[in-house]
Amino acid sequence: MMKISIRCSFLAILCAIAPLFCFGQLPTTVELGQTDDGFREYILDNIKLVKSGPSADGYVIRFTRANVKAWKNGINRVSTLLKAAGMVAKPQKNAEYDAAVNLVKGKIVPLTIDWFGKNKETGEKIVSYANFPDNPAQPGTKKAIVKAGDTYLDENGVPTVCKSEVIFANAQVKFFRSPAKK
Repeated sequence: MMKISIRCSFLAILCAIAPLFCFGQLPTTVELGQTDDGFREYILDNIKLVKSGPSADGYVIRFTRANVKAWKNGINRVSTLLKAAGMVAKPQKNAEYDAAVNLVKGKIVPLTIDWFGKNKETGEKIVSYANFPDNPAQPGTKKAIVKAGDTYLDENGVPTVCKSEVIFANAQVKFFRSPAKK
């Protein structure tokens, strides 16, 4: 139960606005992995929030993964991470990505955080802060804990009644942002 209360207290920070832009310090150790498709993946666990204001600094975002699988635009999540860390190199091979990721360990990067909730047993999920139900107890905020019978918006914006017993909101790194150009 303690883990849930820690999540919810962290999510209280995000109640005013989300997705939330902030800064995070990358971990000093990065675990290598592989996606189901066979692409190189880096497990960035834990990203500590820094320079993001007194109510957010020190909180940790866990379970962040970045892989080299290209999106439709040809860019991948690792390349956005490297760009956010100030690197200009554009790796092409796994060994080049490994070397580049090693160089940015421990660096502070700008990032965006958003909410995601999923019940593992039922598969029911809520994607993005905007889709969580409004919290009548705290106007202007969203519920971090969605219970059976609450109405949320699905990925297509359609109002949907929660069938799961409970869905907890989790903060996650939605994407890494490039530093502002001068």
